[in-house]
Amino acid sequence: MRSFLIFLVLVIWCLVGVWFWQLSKKCCPDVSEDKTETAAIQEKAPITEEVRVAAKTGPLLFNWSDKSPIYGEGWNGLRDSYKSRASETNNLLITGQYRKDEVNNSSFENLGMARADSIMKSSFSDVNPKYVQLASRLVNEGSDNRKTRFESATFAMVRNTKNVKQTADRTLIYFPYNSTQRLNAGDVDTYLAEVAERVKASGERITLTGHTDSMGDATDNQRLGLSRANIIKQVLVAKGVSSNKISVSSKGEDVPVASNDTSKGRAENRRTELQINN
Repeated sequence: MRSFLIFLVLVIWCLVGVWFWQLSKKCCPDVSEDKTETAAIQEKAPITEEVRVAAKTGPLLFNWSDKSPIYGEGWNGLRDSYKSRASETNNLLITGQYRKDEVNNSSFENLGMARADSIMKSSFSDVNPKYVQLASRLVNEGSDNRKTRFESATFAMVRNTKNVKQTADRTLIYFPYNSTQRLNAGDVDTYLAEVAERVKASGERITLTGHTDSMGDATDNQRLGLSRANIIKQVLVAKGVSSNKISVSSKGEDVPVASNDTSKGRAENRRTELQINN
């Protein structure tokens, strides 16, 4: 009789234990199972290929022979940084790169210009177009990237003042009519000081080419252009640039960048062009 009572107590104890275990499963699901399910959901979250690749190699990429930019992580911050600095005297220069084997299906002269234009329209449409310059550059690197995305654009802030205008590959320094004297202007001095410090550190060379408007004798204008190039050379040498690192020449009135029929156009033609070369 005593053994039977002990057996009965054990059976009742087991039944109660099973009942409590089932109740706890309904009220408090297993934490480890919940974590596993959450992880599975996270693994299924859509991550586009464009974002994945751009995050690895850069905020702005392109496909081969395609003008459309692919934006990834970090682009918004980079874009906003350039937007905040763009102004009438401090322009944003967007240079689209292209390779000779890429197919240009755009209406632009090359795929680099098409890429620069696409970047401007998709990311800088709210910036005054007068504050943005577009350029293109033919490059050799990346010609094997036909099946992978690659970087193909560069950005820079360039001067655009009354006396100094920087472009993608040269800087224009303007002169008064019939003058061989360098403009006594702060923007010119500041720019030439920066150029001097750069080439002294890098060992790069400088090419100076003088230009004039078409007023006066062509032979005189040839000499005038050379004098304008030499006056810029003198300033750079005074700032510590080695004379043998600077070459000068003159095109006189032969290569105008604007019409000589207007005073504004003639002012644009009276210039020395400065290029920095390796």
